[in-house]
Amino acid sequence: MKAKILLAVVALGIAGTVAFALVPRPAAPEVQFAALSGENFSTSDLRGKVVLVNFWATWCHPCQSEIPALSKAYDKYKAKGVVFLGVMTDNVDSQQLLNFQSDHNMTYPIVRANRQLMSSYEEPSSLPTTFVYSRGGKQVFNRIGALRESELDSLVGTLVAQQ
Repeated sequence: MKAKILLAVVALGIAGTVAFALVPRPAAPEVQFAALSGENFSTSDLRGKVVLVNFWATWCHPCQSEIPALSKAYDKYKAKGVVFLGVMTDNVDSQQLLNFQSDHNMTYPIVRANRQLMSSYEEPSSLPTTFVYSRGGKQVFNRIGALRESELDSLVGTLVAQQ
């Protein structure tokens, strides 16, 4: 009996998270993203795409734990109009970052945080912090804490399916 109640509570919690995640919220802030690869993105350039913005740091263990899931989801959905941007909040030199990206198999673009990005996203104080925007540029999800592969696949897959 206790197991059935626990299962029901867990199921409701998961269902509540997904339902909550798809309720439109504010529009994406108007900012410029300069990826370390040389690509530049503006909020208006990203309209029509599903966008995930993930604030992280190299020293952050929960950030490190979600990198494989982010990379896998990015690789799966990038050809379907999805952009992931990893906003690095710590200050490591370019060689350290390249080593970190290689060691952790990071496949999505990395952006260095700056004052404009941090203030536009209300100074995320806990890491990792993730924001997801629909093709219309509306925030549909945000989370403080690491995301699991199943959560990313469900969320991004749902948004991709919404043409």
